[in-house]
Amino acid sequence: MASHAIIICGYPAVGKTTLGGALAQLLGLEHVEMSAMVRASLESQGASEMANAEYVQSVLWHHGEFGAVAELLMRTRPNEQLVITGPRRPEEIEVLRACAPSTLIYLTASFRTRLKRAARRPTRGGVARSQVDVAFRQSKREQQESAWGMDRIPQMHDCHVVVNEDSPGRAVSRILMILSGDAGQPGNDQSG
Repeated sequence: MASHAIIICGYPAVGKTTLGGALAQLLGLEHVEMSAMVRASLESQGASEMANAEYVQSVLWHHGEFGAVAELLMRTRPNEQLVITGPRRPEEIEVLRACAPSTLIYLTASFRTRLKRAARRPTRGGVARSQVDVAFRQSKREQQESAWGMDRIPQMHDCHVVVNEDSPGRAVSRILMILSGDAGQPGNDQSG
């Protein structure tokens, strides 16, 4: 069982991995990105052809194993303090929380900001994508994650909603305040 977990979730391109890495470095913790863990596990089994999200959705979630990735993560990292980014379902978060005391952070930013960030991401093969293609892909991913329950996460018990609109440093500072107990009650954060 991990000794403490900082769980960071939110829609694609909201800054989960960037902020999770920065927090882990600042706090001297291990950063685990859940989709990277699934990808590595699949590649080690020779299943690199299937996209990780497709595998999780079609194989694990289809059988009702919503917390399988979270359980694997917590089983393989006992007694560690972790920054975990990327859970996509409330059920995954509940499994993580059942395994270790945790702080739940839900990052949010406007669709426009998320779209700009998504457009800056590298593509497979280095092929440039049009703005229309980026917007279509981002919208499709967000619809899929909404169907998985992403919109229910901010209403979960003790969830801290942090705005990551402009300055990653500001969002990191806000999360550090939450971790130190100086941020007040969980709920919506109005900083940008």
